[in-house]
Amino acid sequence: MNSQIGLKVFILASFLSASVSVGAVVTWTGLGDGVSWADGDNWDSTLTPTVADDLVFTNLVDPGGLIGFSGSDNFSKSLTFNAGFAANTLTVDTGSPNLQLNGNLSNNSVNAVAFEITVSSWTAGQTWSGNLNFKSAVNLFRSDTLAGRSVTLDTGTINFSGTANVNFSVTGAAAYSSLAVTGNGTVNYSGATLNFNSGSYTAMAGNVFDFTTGSFTGASIGSLPSIDSGATWDSSQLLSNGILTAVAVPEPTTWVLMGLSLPVLVVVRRRVCKG
Repeated sequence: MNSQIGLKVFILASFLSASVSVGAVVTWTGLGDGVSWADGDNWDSTLTPTVADDLVFTNLVDPGGLIGFSGSDNFSKSLTFNAGFAANTLTVDTGSPNLQLNGNLSNNSVNAVAFEITVSSWTAGQTWSGNLNFKSAVNLFRSDTLAGRSVTLDTGTINFSGTANVNFSVTGAAAYSSLAVTGNGTVNYSGATLNFNSGSYTAMAGNVFDFTTGSFTGASIGSLPSIDSGATWDSSQLLSNGILTAVAVPEPTTWVLMGLSLPVLVVVRRRVCKG
C-alpha cells in the first residue's frame, strides 16, 4: 500500500516538474523566415522565446541586418550578442512591440546593436554592456507597478537618439529607477527626452534623486514626478549631473517680509550715497 502511494507521489511530482517552464539557453539560427523574432523556427528551440530563456545571437548567423518584432509584448531573460555578430538593428514590423528584459543585456560584438523597439527593464539589478543604440523608448521600470529598476552599464557606450524617450520612475524617497555607469561605460543622452513618472507617490521637500550620469547635450526634460504643494522641483542639475531635487516653497509670510524689506534697503542705500 505504502509503495503504491509512494509511486503515485513520484509520478505526480514528475508530472508537475515537467509542467514547469524551465529556462534554457536559446540561440538564434535564422532557419525560419530569417527575420522574425516571433517565428520559433528562427531559434534552435523551435519555440518563440519566453521570459525564462537566455537568448544568444551567435557570430555565425547574419539575419540580413534586421530582426523584426510585431504584436505587443516580447520576452527575454538575458540577451547576448556574441563577438562576431553582424546584424545591427532590432526593428518594428507591426504594432507597438515591447521587449521585456528580465536579465542582463550584453553586446560582445564590435558592431553596435540598435533597438528601434521599446525596451523595458523588467527586473532590478540588471547589467548592460557593449555598444547599444536606442531609438525608441527605454522603460527603467515595470509598467504594471512602476517599481523602479536599477541598471548598471559597466563597459561600452549607450546612445539615445533624438527620437528616444528614457523613462524613469519614482515610487518612494529612496525607491526610484536609475541608470548608473561604472568602469569604462559612457551614456550619451544627446537629443533624448527624459521622463520621470511617480504613480501614486508624491515627492516631498528634501527628496533628492540621483538618476543617472552621462552627456546631456541636446537632451530635454519631459514629465516630472508628482510633488507636494509645499515644494517645487529644482532641475538645475538634471541635465548636467542627472540629479533632481525637491525644495521647499517659501511661505507667503516670507515673501511679504522680503517685499517689506526692499524699501528699507533702498532708503539706507540712498543715505549712504548722500553721506
